[in-house]
Amino acid sequence: MTNSTQEIQQDLEDLSGHTILAVNEKHGDDHSVNLTKLRAVAKQLKKNHPLALELWATGDSNARLLALLIARTKEFSATELDTMLRESRTPKVRDWLVNYHVKNPRTLSSCAGTGSGRWTRM
Repeated sequence: MTNSTQEIQQDLEDLSGHTILAVNEKHGDDHSVNLTKLRAVAKQLKKNHPLALELWATGDSNARLLALLIARTKEFSATELDTMLRESRTPKVRDWLVNYHVKNPRTLSSCAGTGSGRWTRM
């Protein structure tokens, strides 16, 4: 497995399945990769925040879920997290973003001093 965004997207496309997509569409999601396989890809890639930002920028739900698994929470700014939260359009992506990064105690403590008032414990 390589670290190019295009090659990773191709790998995700190869892992996608129509059955998984059909089930997830019933729940309002549009990802088509088995989450266990997605976590295995993330484990191979390891933490890589710049790559995670590139994957997020593609707008593809499979790539965004992978991005959330390989991103480093402490490297996000409050503005980035706010933008990502507003861009997340499917329940699974929003759920993982909130639970893995936004509700993270490090994020809450670092964003508490921003004075925006938006980042409070949920």
